[in-house]
Amino acid sequence: MELKSILALSLLMSASSVHAYNINDAPTADNGYTEFLQTINIAGRDLKIDIPTDYDLAIQQNEHNQQTLGFVPDNETQDDWTELLTISIDFNSSISASERVEQIKEYLEREHKDSSKIRSSSDNVTTRDGRSYQVSQATFQFSDEESPISSAITCYTDHTTLVCAQAHLRSSKPSMRTASRAQKIINNIMKVD
Repeated sequence: MELKSILALSLLMSASSVHAYNINDAPTADNGYTEFLQTINIAGRDLKIDIPTDYDLAIQQNEHNQQTLGFVPDNETQDDWTELLTISIDFNSSISASERVEQIKEYLEREHKDSSKIRSSSDNVTTRDGRSYQVSQATFQFSDEESPISSAITCYTDHTTLVCAQAHLRSSKPSMRTASRAQKIINNIMKVD
């Protein structure tokens, strides 16, 4: 699957144009573009995002109120990857986490006839101070022209900010093990404190 297709999965075609950069041309944390990757406030709680140090920025998109970053392992490229992590943040969004997961499911079903949802969950959480947020997770399997892909997604929203992380893993054949590994990667990179 081309990186543009995976990015579309992340963005769900919400923007009218795509601004993708090669890894060597992408803006870096030094100019402020990726500063949000440390902590985001969701319903008064800190949502921490920690991309592994052995991943490189492969793509960056800034559209209206949405920012998306894609990362691949150090020795891979945006055109030849076995693992791809994407983080998307929608500011001033009224879309719930469960709605975004459903949009991704519908996109996969439309674009990949062999797509299947393995598992999903959605929880509404109320903090001690009475604020609430929603967290939704799902794991999918599908194939592109290159190989089977297991994809895990977790989204958090406080109905103002929507943050989603996705891990896409290629494998020689679809397996629950690869799908579980994708979800474990997401659980390790994005946590609410």
